[in-house]
Amino acid sequence: MRTLLLYVYMLSVLFLRICIALYKLASCSEYRTVASMFGVGKTTVHRYVYMFSKALYRKKNEYIHWYSSEEAKTIAQLSQRKYKYPQAIGAIDCSHIPINAPLDGKADYICRKGYPSIVLQTVVDTHIKFCHVYANTAGAAHNASVLSISPIKAHCN
Repeated sequence: MRTLLLYVYMLSVLFLRICIALYKLASCSEYRTVASMFGVGKTTVHRYVYMFSKALYRKKNEYIHWYSSEEAKTIAQLSQRKYKYPQAIGAIDCSHIPINAPLDGKADYICRKGYPSIVLQTVVDTHIKFCHVYANTAGAAHNASVLSISPIKAHCN
């Protein structure tokens, strides 16, 4: 009985950590706001977001990967049937993620909206599943420039 209670307690703690991390990432609320909502400290929220992000990063290759030729053909056929859009396996877009710019080269990170950022480029397939994620470009870069240097370009020929 004691082991079961300990197991339930550990699951509830893990669930709370995941909820805090997801809420922070999804809402863009400040750390102090999330901390107040969940009754924890700002440092705790930061720690849980870091732990959650690190765990996701370790699993990225299991969930985010480009398709084989056969998979791509199947997805393209589905796209044609479902959306009447021929020869498409996904939709690509970029988004600016706000950052604290480094002091050296700060101007390279200022996006068209006037704040420092990095560009996040993603591709989702017809199942709305991520099949490509790239975030390695300073915010001043145009989306076309990001596409030209991202690894996805090798798959688009």
